[in-house]
Amino acid sequence: MPAFRTGVLAALGYRLTLQIGMSVFAAPIGTAFVSDPVVVTEVARILPVISAGFFAAGPLMMIAMHFQAIGDAGRAAILGLSKSYILAMPLTYLLAGTMGEPGIWLASPLSEVLLLALTAFVLMQLAKQRSLRWGLFLRAEKVGT
Repeated sequence: MPAFRTGVLAALGYRLTLQIGMSVFAAPIGTAFVSDPVVVTEVARILPVISAGFFAAGPLMMIAMHFQAIGDAGRAAILGLSKSYILAMPLTYLLAGTMGEPGIWLASPLSEVLLLALTAFVLMQLAKQRSLRWGLFLRAEKVGT
């Protein structure tokens, strides 16, 4: 499992770097694609919002793929499909209808936070059922027995 742990941490670092970059350099990123200052201003306003949950996306994807790799199709499906089909699409419609245009951009980070909560719940349940640290790793006393 050290490779899995390393993968999750690498995904976290990569996605966090992207999130920070998209927040700090939102205007220059917009300028790279368009010259209209109004559009660049909108990109600078929107990009930090839609990238707010990027830090969690990589590790959450790795955890979902872990369950797929070990043959736990139920947990893999719940964690792998929930964001797109159960959270993001309904939230986009709901938030756009209640908040207008800003709701469209908030739907993505909110769905990421909700998926993070769902993943934490699934891992807590698994940790209790199977006596695994974080719901993923064997406890030190169980290794080698």
